[in-house]
Amino acid sequence: MPEHIIHEWMKISERFMRGGLILGNGASIAIDKEHFSYKSILDEARKLELITPYLDKIFKVLKTTDFERVLSGIWQTKYINEALSVESPEILKAYNDIQKALIETVRCIHHNVPYESVEEKLKIASSFLAKFKIVLSLNYDVLVYWSILLGNDLNENHFSDCFVHQSFRYDWIDFLDSHKTLVFYPHGNLVIGRDFKGVEYKIHTVDRKGLLDTIFQIWNKGKFAPVFVSEGYSDQKILTIRRSPYLSTIYNHVIPYVNDSIVIYGWSLSKHDYHLIEAINGRNIKRFAVSIHSSSGDPQEKCALFEKKLREKFGTSVEIVFFDSESSDCWIYQ
Repeated sequence: MPEHIIHEWMKISERFMRGGLILGNGASIAIDKEHFSYKSILDEARKLELITPYLDKIFKVLKTTDFERVLSGIWQTKYINEALSVESPEILKAYNDIQKALIETVRCIHHNVPYESVEEKLKIASSFLAKFKIVLSLNYDVLVYWSILLGNDLNENHFSDCFVHQSFRYDWIDFLDSHKTLVFYPHGNLVIGRDFKGVEYKIHTVDRKGLLDTIFQIWNKGKFAPVFVSEGYSDQKILTIRRSPYLSTIYNHVIPYVNDSIVIYGWSLSKHDYHLIEAINGRNIKRFAVSIHSSSGDPQEKCALFEKKLREKFGTSVEIVFFDSESSDCWIYQ
């Protein structure tokens, strides 16, 4: 089998400008590995005693630090028990407790990453994001949101998340023009939530440095629930997406709209996110560029796996190229 070429980003970038960009957890890890890696989320949950010894047994049995994998395993167990007519209400309770622990831990972790500590990296990230027409961030944190606020300081109104006066505009396509970059959160975000009436809105503050404090103050009042998709299996995530007008719009209309080219940065294309791959309109896509983190694992194995996943969905005609995630002019790297 021929070896896959892992390009420098700048050698292939022109062919992907003004296309789509999908950011996974690897993008956040690049900015702050200590706080945004999967392992550190579990460690923090344990410190906060949000993962009790009883719940921790599940992580240890499955030999994983990945919340989504654990949630998937619990949900699968629930269905098996139902098929065997085994009553086990503690299974559903464990699922709900771990899901709540994930949300609360993400909140607490982000509190340890103040704006000032990442501002210089976000300036670079903003320049990278500005090269695309549509950005889809799968991360719960506000790093991308901070980046687009910074970008709008430098180039007024270049970025839009299609929220006006805190409410999402479902005629989002009217915001598109030849220069603007639109940003969406297909799995929700810390800044997006719903009130007790079920109305969704975005938390807004003119003070970037005080954004996290504003979010946490609203959470603590108990009148706001974050819009997160933290279920384990892809079909479970779809159910949550369908309950949210905002997330449904992204899934049903925004993702299929992305055409010509898509850059994937820091996203593993996990089976737990297969619904997102399904949402991409294969008739529109001509090429993918996939980031490869060369310093962990076998890069060639990663390339082969990514190619297999994409070919299964999009066939042999789509072009797939790979690039070094830490190459210059890419994400936060100069």
